[in-house]
Amino acid sequence: MSNDSAMRAVSSEVLARLCRVAETSSFVNPLINSLIDQVINNRDPDARSGFALALGCIISHVGGMAAQSHLKKIVGILHSLAVDPNTVVHTWALHSLWLVVESAGPMYNQNVSATLSLIVKLFMAESHEPIMGAFGPGGNANADVYPAFGRLLYALVGTLGPELESSPNERKICFSLFEELKNDRDPFVVVEAVRCVQHFILFAPKQIDIGSLIPFLQQQLSGNYHSQLELLRKAAVTCLYQLVQKTPGLVLAAAVNGELEEQLFALLDIETDHDVRSEIKDVLKGLLKFVAPSHPSRWLELAKKILSKASSTAVATADPNALSTPLSPDSITSDSENDDEAIEVEDEQDSSSATKSKLGGVSSNKAFTPGVITGATGTVVLLPRWRTQVFALLCIQEVMSVVFSTSNRGHMDLGFAREKKKSGDTSDYLVFKVADLIRMAFSAATANVEDLRLGGLNVLRDILEVKFYLIFVGDIISLINGAFFLFL
Repeated sequence: MSNDSAMRAVSSEVLARLCRVAETSSFVNPLINSLIDQVINNRDPDARSGFALALGCIISHVGGMAAQSHLKKIVGILHSLAVDPNTVVHTWALHSLWLVVESAGPMYNQNVSATLSLIVKLFMAESHEPIMGAFGPGGNANADVYPAFGRLLYALVGTLGPELESSPNERKICFSLFEELKNDRDPFVVVEAVRCVQHFILFAPKQIDIGSLIPFLQQQLSGNYHSQLELLRKAAVTCLYQLVQKTPGLVLAAAVNGELEEQLFALLDIETDHDVRSEIKDVLKGLLKFVAPSHPSRWLELAKKILSKASSTAVATADPNALSTPLSPDSITSDSENDDEAIEVEDEQDSSSATKSKLGGVSSNKAFTPGVITGATGTVVLLPRWRTQVFALLCIQEVMSVVFSTSNRGHMDLGFAREKKKSGDTSDYLVFKVADLIRMAFSAATANVEDLRLGGLNVLRDILEVKFYLIFVGDIISLINGAFFLFL
């Protein structure tokens, strides 16, 4: 009954854990009945919110089965308190209701429709709108109400499970609420909306509009980098990972300007959370496995931009010394300076053109800009960090592994690939890009960073193990041996 919300929360948690330890209906049932009576008879907002929270915590800890006989009555009371105009009462009632839905699971099915209707009603009620700058009795100005709607929606979709696909009325309400929540200005509300999408992907994937969802997720990834958006970026990356596992082709087709991979590499370059970085790499690997078998040049061009000094330039920089010196190898030129470097210039150009047309007109000449700093002296585009470059080398290795697992002879045999091209085949064969592979690997193998050198040598080793059928294989081996000599 304390007027301190933290004290009420702690005491409710302690009481719930006591019920869990007791594990006897002779203790739990009388206590629940007592709390229900207090909620009904005590009109003090702090007390009512405290008793309501205690009910939710007890159900959460003892489980829906142990309190099944009280579930209907508790849900009815929490629904009533959620409509209360008092900020403290309805905020904690919604939180408590979320705890009940999460713990009750399938037993809550009969109450799903009523709770969804309640959320819609409260979403349109003026008493539950967040008021910035105005603080109610609880001091939160209703700021927690809309995130509570998102948590409830997430829990309700989980309760419905696969039934969501065959329940058009509930599904329509859920998707309508999601659309409203995702357009909210509060990032914590948007986080809950993205989490709801993750459940939609599991239980109603056919109902998701990928064409509008991917640009929305890209927008969340491109926001300003500050602590308030860390959870939002993490949720967006997790959602992308789920989509890439199911429909990578649709994800790439819906990406804005076809630059999803570039955006993820840019985020990988600045992200500090280890878990988020790991998920970003998983997303990129998923996209790579889908694209590489038919369009390996797409990923090789992307890796070249990341490994090259020329991939990023300063924009509107007042001080030319403002650019930091990157830990990257020497510039990797793509011009054919001799007959053996690029196999055939026209082969590469035709291959790049075919890749560009098949990937929806993605331009491979656009500068990769992993990070931008804007200050009083101008704007500086940062170069990729060495850890991002190391991952780019791992992607090159993965490209070769994925491509050759297809057993397509054209990727390994230069003569066969040329004959196929002369006959009108526009396929993107990796053998036409061997020269670029060697340049990138050689440059990385002579870098100042040990991890980059090891990554470059690993790529050179893989090139030798692949055994391309080339005219100038002797020159390639000499070049690779030279790289090893420089490293040693």
